[in-house]
Amino acid sequence: MGRLEALVKLGAHFFAHPSSFNDPFECRPQFQYDFSKSRTLSHIDNRIRQFHPQASPAKRLLVKAQARRVFGQPRYVENIVNKVVENIGVLCCVERPDNLLMWAHYADAHKGVCLEFDTSEWLFRLAGKVSYSQTYPIVDTANQSPSLLADTMFLTKSAEWAYEQEWRIVSQPGLSSLDPTVQALVDALIGPGVHHMPLHLLRRIIFGVNASPENIALVRRWVREANLSVSFARCEIVPGEFRLIVVNQK
Repeated sequence: MGRLEALVKLGAHFFAHPSSFNDPFECRPQFQYDFSKSRTLSHIDNRIRQFHPQASPAKRLLVKAQARRVFGQPRYVENIVNKVVENIGVLCCVERPDNLLMWAHYADAHKGVCLEFDTSEWLFRLAGKVSYSQTYPIVDTANQSPSLLADTMFLTKSAEWAYEQEWRIVSQPGLSSLDPTVQALVDALIGPGVHHMPLHLLRRIIFGVNASPENIALVRRWVREANLSVSFARCEIVPGEFRLIVVNQK
């Protein structure tokens, strides 16, 4: 309940590091560097010009040969990408507030809450939809665009997780916003841990079927103390069906 109180009162959103996820395959794609593709060789040439602009033709050939040996080792490429992963955090969201398994797995067996946010705001415009795949993701650092590489690493999961209908906001260096007025906020969104967001992003709090009266009263008190304009609802079981409905409350 401590994180929930901090979110309601302070706008403290927790971005988890992938190492804490319950799926051991998270952010662990296969790596390759395919020298049969011209784009790979072009990628090496561009890097040589960038880091050795004054090199002679002979020096460039030597560096290219060394690069092919080094980048041809999957472990080398994997180590580079792993350093990127060390500095990212992930805020995980879902589309539906009535998903039975999400309540069971992530809301303390329907005792917790679901938080509904205004997704038109800048933070949620950074969100990417998770893709669910039958095949294992492959990262090719030279032949994938930066956006596709990020999607492959951070937004790809096994098809067995498709029921989650997940969206993710990945906090990492280099994020950009289409709205320059919030770019400073985006620039601060780096790494795992707590990131503070405007309180008005929270629009509705939905209590689970098994939420206790004590916890419901406590959350409502936090909202009053923070002077938030937030509505409340509660999930209810549909009689005779394996289904929940969300019923608004006063």
